[in-house]
Amino acid sequence: SDFIIRATVYEDVSPVKVLATANRETSLAIANNKNYFVKDWENIGRIEKNEGHTIEGEVKAKVWLTNSTEHVNRVYEYTPVNNAESASAKVTLYYTQADFDQFNENKTKKLPTSPTDDAGKSNLVLYKYSGTSSDNSGARSSYTQGFTTIPLTASNILWNPTYSFWEVSFETTGFSGFIMGTDESLSTANSKANGLQVYPNPVKEQLNINLPQGESKGQATFYDMTGRAVKTVSLNSTNDLN
Repeated sequence: SDFIIRATVYEDVSPVKVLATANRETSLAIANNKNYFVKDWENIGRIEKNEGHTIEGEVKAKVWLTNSTEHVNRVYEYTPVNNAESASAKVTLYYTQADFDQFNENKTKKLPTSPTDDAGKSNLVLYKYSGTSSDNSGARSSYTQGFTTIPLTASNILWNPTYSFWEVSFETTGFSGFIMGTDESLSTANSKANGLQVYPNPVKEQLNINLPQGESKGQATFYDMTGRAVKTVSLNSTNDLN
């Protein structure tokens, strides 16, 4: 006798293989494990809720394709309805090689130029801008609550050969806008934009922080390589930190 056998293969991957080709936004009620945000059959990121994570309820997700030359054009923002400032989770952002190639034009320090470019991976810096984009543009200047950097290692930055895009994963506490660049491109832009001076970059022993003109008090938080806050200090107008 002849038999017909039908098999279904389940993959632990995004249900949509196409990244956003235009500005998109959607919302999703967070469940345990991996939650994929999809709008118009286009992928706009993933949030994982595993043991120890506190994120819950609905999360609004946005992605913008900007024209900035200061950072990678693809900007993400996630906003939990509940406890956005303290919720924790694992986030995965997606980028095309074309995103990185566009950023690399006329840059000295470059992002990966190919899936095997380990030196380019080490240049990736992810900036977390607190709050939401005030004018819904995703522009760096539209975030007014400050920023921190999220440490990345090679294990956080993976090329997906099946779908041909980059996956950048990291742990976070507090949700906001996420903007990708290098320490040259965005740290300089951020300092110029708000008058803050932070040097030298990179730092070995002593870090100098000068607050913008007219500001006499501030606060700086330092993070280790896992993204855990390890020290918070109060700032005056001029500070030398060891």
